[in-house]
Amino acid sequence: MGQLLSSPSPQQSDAPVASSGTASSMPSFTVIIKHNATTVIAVKQRDLFSKYRWPAAPKILERLEMLKEDLED
Repeated sequence: MGQLLSSPSPQQSDAPVASSGTASSMPSFTVIIKHNATTVIAVKQRDLFSKYRWPAAPKILERLEMLKEDLED
């Protein structure tokens, strides 16, 4: 699971990141995983940290498996 959530390689560093928040709060960031022009999944950056026990990991793995199956057809 640690490799899935590790830092991106230099080729992947231009991934889009969206942010939102209010003046009274810290902004929250969304990490978007894409394949070509298709969004595979979008998750809160916070959900990628071991501190919070990687809550996004099962969703990410599920969506990547779905993408893999679609690409194999």
